[in-house]
Amino acid sequence: MAKIYKRYDRIFKERAVGLIDEKNTLQAAADELGIRSSMLCRWRKEYQKFGKGSFPGIGYDRYHPDDQKVFNLKKKLNEAALRYEILKKASPYLYQGNLMIYEFIRENERSYSILKMCSILEVGYGRYHRWKKNGISLKQQRTALFKEDLKSIFFLFKKD
Repeated sequence: MAKIYKRYDRIFKERAVGLIDEKNTLQAAADELGIRSSMLCRWRKEYQKFGKGSFPGIGYDRYHPDDQKVFNLKKKLNEAALRYEILKKASPYLYQGNLMIYEFIRENERSYSILKMCSILEVGYGRYHRWKKNGISLKQQRTALFKEDLKSIFFLFKKD
């Protein structure tokens, strides 16, 4: 049977570190909270190093509050670079309508997040999935054929 580990939130950890100062000893604070003193010692070291940036939660990077602005700017830079890359690849499809944009998204599903591409290309996420599931509707097929007929008539009379 797997051992279940208890997780503590940021507020609990910050209060626990504060309790060390009140009790004057690490062991007394650990006994009162019912946790190991080694865990409390680790939390105190982390709090001394990162301050309010300590204990961000699972999946988040720890950073000192002074570095928060740099961290946020790097995040925005990465998002902008991804946006540019998607727009650059999708540029030939953008003027051709939603159906071609849907095709682009389907071709690049493994490279980028579908939700991110739909957001950047301003296409509805639900509409894309409906298109992917159902394909082109009868009305859209008729409209596409009608447009092709109009183009051929236009070019036919333009030659004269």
